[in-house]
Order: sequence, then C-alpha cells, then structure tokens
Amino acid sequence: MSEDKTLTDILVQELEDLEKKDLKKFKHKLSDFRYEGMKRKIPRGKLENADEMDMASLLIEFYGEDSAANVAIEIFTKIGLKNSAVKLQEEKETGTKNLTRLLPLELEEKEPKYSPPHLLCQALKDPGCKLKKISLGCCRLTSACCEDLASALKTNQSLKELDLSGNKLGETGIKLLCKGLKHQNCGVQKLGLRGRSLTATSLGDLASVLTKNQSLTELDLSYSKWGDLGVKLLYKALKHPNCKLQKIKLECCLLTAACCDDLASVLGTNQTLTELDLRNNELRDSGVKHLCAGLKRENCKIQKLVLSNCYFTGVCCGALSAVLSKSQSLRELDMCYNKLGDAGMKLLCDGLRQPDCKLQKLRLTGCGLTPACCDDLSVVITTNQSLTELNINHDALGDSGMKRLRDGLNSASCKLQTLLLNGEAIKRDGDGKGDEEGYNGNEDYNGDEEYSGDEDYNPEDHL
Repeated sequence: MSEDKTLTDILVQELEDLEKKDLKKFKHKLSDFRYEGMKRKIPRGKLENADEMDMASLLIEFYGEDSAANVAIEIFTKIGLKNSAVKLQEEKETGTKNLTRLLPLELEEKEPKYSPPHLLCQALKDPGCKLKKISLGCCRLTSACCEDLASALKTNQSLKELDLSGNKLGETGIKLLCKGLKHQNCGVQKLGLRGRSLTATSLGDLASVLTKNQSLTELDLSYSKWGDLGVKLLYKALKHPNCKLQKIKLECCLLTAACCDDLASVLGTNQTLTELDLRNNELRDSGVKHLCAGLKRENCKIQKLVLSNCYFTGVCCGALSAVLSKSQSLRELDMCYNKLGDAGMKLLCDGLRQPDCKLQKLRLTGCGLTPACCDDLSVVITTNQSLTELNINHDALGDSGMKRLRDGLNSASCKLQTLLLNGEAIKRDGDGKGDEEGYNGNEDYNGDEEYSGDEDYNPEDHL
C-alpha cells in the first residue's frame, strides 16, 4: 500500500475488484453480520443502494477504523473469496507499518516539547506526510497545542479533514488556529469544532476564516452555547462573496426564531451553501416562516435542509408548502419530530403535488400523523415525479392508512422507490409493485441518517 492510501481507499479498491455477483453476496452477508458479539450492525436499508464507496464508509462508521478491515476480511472468507481476504490482510498489515498510530491516544499536553500533539504537528510539517484526515475529538487538547497546529496547517497541503470537537481550546487557542486556517497554503476542507467551549470572540475569528479560506467547504459548530448571537457574528461572513462554505451544521446551538431573519438573508444570497442542519433548536413556527422567505428566493441553492425537532407545528406548513412548489434546488427535507399533524400534512401535500416540486427525500418520522392524511399522501405518491424516498415511521397511520399508501406505491405512475412505514422499508421493485424489505425493527433502521430519534438531546453526550 502506498503511504498516501487511506483505509477507505483500500476497502473501495478491494470491493471494486469483486465481480458483480460476489459484490452482491458481500452486501447480503454484511447486512446480517455481527462482529465479535457486537449488538450493532449496519441496517439493511443503508446497504440497499450502496456502491463500493458507500459500503467502505459504512464499514468504518459502524465498526471503526480498527475493525472495518477485519470485518471485510471475515466476510470475504465466509463467502469463499479467500484470495480477496488474503490480499486485504496484506494491505492492512502494510498500512499498519506505514502509518503512525495516533488514536486512541489521549493527547494530553505534558511537556510541550515532547507531547503527542507537538510530535503530531512536527510530523504534519514533514514534506512526505500525506495524511488527509485527523480526528482528535475529546482528546483533552488546550490552547497549548494550537500554535504548533496552526504552523502545521500553514505548510501541510494534503490535510483535508480536521476534527477538534470537544476540546477546550479557549479563545487564545481558536485565535491561533484561525491564523493557520487563513493561510493560503492551508488545504483543510472539513472542520469540526463541536462543543460548548466556543465563545462569541472565537466565532468572530472563525468568521474571518470563512472570508479568506478558499478551501473550507464544511463546518460543524454543533452543540455550542452562543445561541442567536452566534448567527449574527457569522452572518456577514456567510454572505461574503469569498465564502466557499457548502455545508454547515448548527445542531443544538440554542438558536431561536430571533436568528432566522439573518439565516434567511444568508440563504437568499449565498451561492455555494447547499446543506444546512438546524436540528434540535427552538425555531418554532415564526422562525421557520422566516427561513422559508429565504428558501423561496431565486438565488437560494440549498439542496438539503434538516429541521428535526425544531418545535414547530402545522401553522408554518403553508410557508413550507410554498417553498416545495417553488424551490428549484431543494432535494432533501427532514422535519422529523415536529407536531405537524394532519392539517399541516395537508398543506405540505399541496406543495408536493405541484409540477415544479423537485424534492426527492422527505422525512416525517414522529410528526403526529393519522389515517386522515393518507388520502392526500397517496395522491402525492402517485403524482409527484421527483420524490423517491418517504419516511413516516412512528406515526399512528393504522391499517387503513397504511393500505392507502401501499396502494399509491403500487400505482403505475408512482416514482417513489422507498417508503419507510412503521418499521417496514417497502421497496418498489422493477414491475412497479411494493416489496417489503422485512428487516427487524430492532436493528435500528435509521432513515433519518444521523438523527437518533431521541428528542431529549444532551450536548454533553456529543462532546
């Protein structure tokens, strides 16, 4: 294995080398596989349409970097692909020799000259270092390491992902870090700073990074405590023409409706922002209505919007419906765990039925729906030409409601591919008929991606 190959690269290569029938066997075995007694396994729904890159990422996500290769090797062996198992084992062993193991070290500062963070930064400044991703979440780092880290960012052009979430870097540390991030040689594209230690002063420093760094495209500031003031501090930077950010996560940041005018203005002017995650903030109906004003603007490029558990009701669904009927960019909308009710769903369906609606994925888990909304939903399923995935798990639709939705799925005009309905993943097969996936409801099938469905989020659990 070459020194700049990541574990993902290795897994993808091995999977791409498989014949189509063997890849299908691998995927099937992986969906039922439990590694060394672990209760958690990859939900079948996530594997259904996964390609080689998706499967490699899922292996790492669910089993960790230490075990992902071992899982693949064991499955190769079980399905009779011994050559693939041997080859991957060799690649893994070669990689272990080439890469310095940085985690799971507790990178606590001791004597700065000899501390693991200092040694790591020295390695990063080496011209031969090709490391692309570093995750140092919850490693007890402080401001003492930030000058070294900033210096490394100014020289290392291969590092693309940096996660420093859950560390107490302080205002001094963030200021130093931002100097490195603003340097023209810095190539970091994805930055994670989740946690409660970011202050208003630190956000001001980060805002200056957004206007100067031309490589940074993803920023995660979730579980911060600065609230609406934080959005105001980021507002000008996000609207700046030099800001290249594409994805921003502001999950559980104590945001309210008061910040939504500023966010709407950003949505209406920023030409690069395509994903916005606002889950677990108290935006309520008034805040969502303000957001919709920005989402309807012609310049808005948002493709994915997450509003799970944002404390709104059916009152704002008329505004959301107008967005669905007008937005030419919005492809995914997550509104799980909001009290939309049947009246709100009826308003949404008005927008979903419009010919200009481009939405592909809609998630409505736990929205208080009943059989009364299923006629409208069934019409949407049979008429909407873009919607491919609909998630309405954990709603009391009853047998009659579920039947109406299945009837809609079986319609010849239906374009929907996946209906997640009360513990069932119903897939539309090639002849246009619904086919129940039949996965075990206890396998934690998660159609809402990262959202766990737990309404009582504790930021401390995610530091």
